[in-house]
Amino acid sequence: MMKRMLYITRFFDPTISSGLTNRFLRIFQQLCQNFSVYMLVFVPEKEANKLKHFKNIGAKTIIPVYMSPWKKMTGYFRATLLNGTFYDFLFYNEKIKATIKNLIHEESIDMIFANYFYSAKVFEDIHNVKKIVDLVDSVSLHMEYALRDKNIPILRRILYKKVKERILKEEIEVIRNADTIFITTEKEKQFFKEKIEESDYNKIQVAYNGVDEKILEVGKKRVQMIRDKAFVFNNRLLFLGTLNYYPNEIAAIRLVEKIFPQILKHKKDLELYIVGSNPSNKLKRLCGNNAKIKLLGYVEDLHELLVKTDIIILPMTVVSGIQNKLLTGLSSAIPVVITSQAIFDDKLQHLKNVMVAETDDDYVNAVVKLYESPSLYFEIAENAFKFADENLRWSKVIEKYMNAILS
Repeated sequence: MMKRMLYITRFFDPTISSGLTNRFLRIFQQLCQNFSVYMLVFVPEKEANKLKHFKNIGAKTIIPVYMSPWKKMTGYFRATLLNGTFYDFLFYNEKIKATIKNLIHEESIDMIFANYFYSAKVFEDIHNVKKIVDLVDSVSLHMEYALRDKNIPILRRILYKKVKERILKEEIEVIRNADTIFITTEKEKQFFKEKIEESDYNKIQVAYNGVDEKILEVGKKRVQMIRDKAFVFNNRLLFLGTLNYYPNEIAAIRLVEKIFPQILKHKKDLELYIVGSNPSNKLKRLCGNNAKIKLLGYVEDLHELLVKTDIIILPMTVVSGIQNKLLTGLSSAIPVVITSQAIFDDKLQHLKNVMVAETDDDYVNAVVKLYESPSLYFEIAENAFKFADENLRWSKVIEKYMNAILS
């Protein structure tokens, strides 16, 4: 008889590909093969019709907790005024707590798996079942990085200052009350080292995100073109990222306003492609002012675009967790220019398999250098793919997950 698992998560759209969704969906699919999975999901009311996809994947039972726009707005408002975080008001209350306890008792649940720390806050009240949480990254560390950036919106800055320490305390409590913790980078793990007991620190497993096989096929194709001396530059730069996520918007605006115009002074025939859903009106306006910039919005299949991209440029200033857009570049054998904050593995090294940049001039010089030195370009591209091939396949990520869960 299969063991029974309660899987607690906020909604992720199984019909749209993204780095985070792919992480959750791949693991969820594997869990449904190994366990009888009961899913409790915090879902926006407008997305309710997509829950059937999780049933098709193999969820035994789906328990939706609907999140209306009004509830979200009042949750943020209450968190700003009262002694709490928006997670307390949005994702956790006595009714939800009772629902979970009753389900564990009535269905003889053997283990709980939760995505994010706020889905796992119930752990402190649950005993005699194995408790697993995918933190993904540290929200409090993200806030710490964000508060160093003068470009973040003032209301977000006020909120982060108010709740950062409380969220750190809640993350630590979740780690203390869980049996197994997953996180995406060693940097995130190290962040907790001096803040928790060694026994709790040893619970934390670093598990990167993986990449789709189609992306690795792009990399394989590009490497073969390099080795066959058939590779040609297409004079295309690419920025990737969900554009209503504020670190990506800040980076895209920086690129469009400051960096790309300087690059054009050195290489006039370049074009910049920006891919990502929900661009702001400001970004649309800035892109519209430059005929060399193509704002594509959401692109479902990146295959052809990646094959014809020369360089991925990601001038991020707020970076936490693992950057899936970096993984895409590595897997596609495309040199990526990005801040050192995004380097998540010691094997990723400047001028070997990635280009590191910090200032605007650094980004300009890195792009120019790659075009002026094809041998360096080819070396970085091949080494990037080699790293991805060895470390970023989903089969390896899932194997690490399942070994830790089943041990």
